[in-house]
Amino acid sequence: CLVINTPHFSFKKVSTNDIVEIIDENHFKWIGRYDNVINTGGIKCFPEDIEKILSPYIDSPYYIIGEPNEKWGEIIVLYIESDSFDTQTLMNQAEKLLNKYQIPKKIKCISRFNRTESGKIIRQRF
Repeated sequence: CLVINTPHFSFKKVSTNDIVEIIDENHFKWIGRYDNVINTGGIKCFPEDIEKILSPYIDSPYYIIGEPNEKWGEIIVLYIESDSFDTQTLMNQAEKLLNKYQIPKKIKCISRFNRTESGKIIRQRF
């Protein structure tokens, strides 16, 4: 997780739940949130990576979350805010674009997501 040194403030370090790849002393590439990591069969998958790849193919609000699974620990589940969505076409596309660990094992359509007061989607299992 990202730790930022802040010697010019009263607090000397800021710790986050952001997972990053360090490029150099002053730069990093953001990978995702530690809280969102899905461990499926021992492979760590970042929902943010999968969402970015699938974004051109989904025109409704959506998110990816892990769901407990006895065999794999967790499975990847894609939630789409829609009453009807062509999930088979999307699954076919996902199989072409994602590695085998990143492919959602389930796609669930939900009429309306729960949101915070500011409108941010609350990632939850239905």
